[in-house]
Amino acid sequence: MSLDYAIQATTGYSNLPLMTILCETVVVLIVLRGHLGIERVERWAAMAMVALAAVVLYQLNLHYDVSTLLDMPVEARNGITLGIAFDIVIATAFSWISSSADYNRNCKSGAIAVWGTYLGYVMAAMIAMGLGAAVSGLSVMNGMEQTYDPTRLLSGFGFGLPAALVIFFSVMTTNVMAVYSATLSCMNVSPGMAFWKPALIIGIVTVFGALIPGILDQFQNFLLLIGALFIPAFSVIIVDYYLVGREGYSPELLKARHQLGRPTAPVAIGAYVIDAGLAAYWSLVAPLAFGASLPVFVITGGLYWLGAMLLTKSRANASQTAGE
Repeated sequence: MSLDYAIQATTGYSNLPLMTILCETVVVLIVLRGHLGIERVERWAAMAMVALAAVVLYQLNLHYDVSTLLDMPVEARNGITLGIAFDIVIATAFSWISSSADYNRNCKSGAIAVWGTYLGYVMAAMIAMGLGAAVSGLSVMNGMEQTYDPTRLLSGFGFGLPAALVIFFSVMTTNVMAVYSATLSCMNVSPGMAFWKPALIIGIVTVFGALIPGILDQFQNFLLLIGALFIPAFSVIIVDYYLVGREGYSPELLKARHQLGRPTAPVAIGAYVIDAGLAAYWSLVAPLAFGASLPVFVITGGLYWLGAMLLTKSRANASQTAGE
C-alpha cells in the first residue's frame, strides 16, 4: 500500500494488486533460498531500513513540530482504548519470540545468540513502533486521516519514496521471517519433508491471502488473538524453566515427540488453556482498562507453579506412603 501510494504520487500510476503480488513474490523467492537467502538479504535490508528510517525521522522533524506529540491528549480512537493499545504492543512483541530460535540457532556461540537477539529485537521494535507512533500522532495533530504510513506525510515534500521504502523493507524482512518460520513449523510436524515444498505452498497462499479485500481491517483483532495464544504459553515456559524444572532441559526431553515429557505437562496445558481463554475474553469481549497482557501473564505463571507444586507434593506423599 505504501509503495503503491509513493509510485502514484510520483508517476500517477496505481495498481495495488500488482504491487502486492510483486512484494510477496520477492518474499517467496528469498525464502526458497532457505537460511542462506535470509543471511544474505536480511542484513542488508535491515541496514537499509535503519538508514532510511533515520532520514524519515529527520524529515518529519524538519517539516512537522514533533514536540506537539508530548502534549497530545490520550483518548480512545477507532474503539482502541489505552489498555487495548498496550495489549497490541505486547502481543506484537510476544508473537515473534517463538520464531527467534529459527534464526539464532546458527549463531557461532550462545552469547552471540542471546545478545544479538536481544539488542537487535529491542532496536528494531523501538525504531518501528516509535516511527509508527510518531507518524500516527502527527497525522492526527495536523488534521489528517489517521495513518501509520510516513509516505502520506512526506510525499508533499519530495520524500514520499524514501518513506515508502522504509515500510517496504520493514514488511519484506518481516514477511520473509514469517514464511520461513511457518515452513520450519511444517517440517517439525513432518521432518522428512523437503524444504521447498511447504515454502512454495505457504508463499503462494500468502500472495493470494494478501489480496483478500479488507483483510487489514481485522489486523488488530488478529494481534489480540495472537497475544491471547502466545502470552500464557511463554508464561508457562518461563515458570517451567526457572521454577518448576530446575534440572534444565535435557536433549532427550527436547527430542521427545510422542510423550508429554515432564510429569507436570498436564498441569501446564491446563493452565495454558484456562488463561488463553481468559486472555481472549479480556481482550476481545470485555477489554480491561489496563490491558489483559500482564494480568494473564502473572495468573498463568502462578496457576502453573501452584499446580506443579501441589502435584509434586502429592506424588512425594504417595511415594512415601507406598514406601512405608
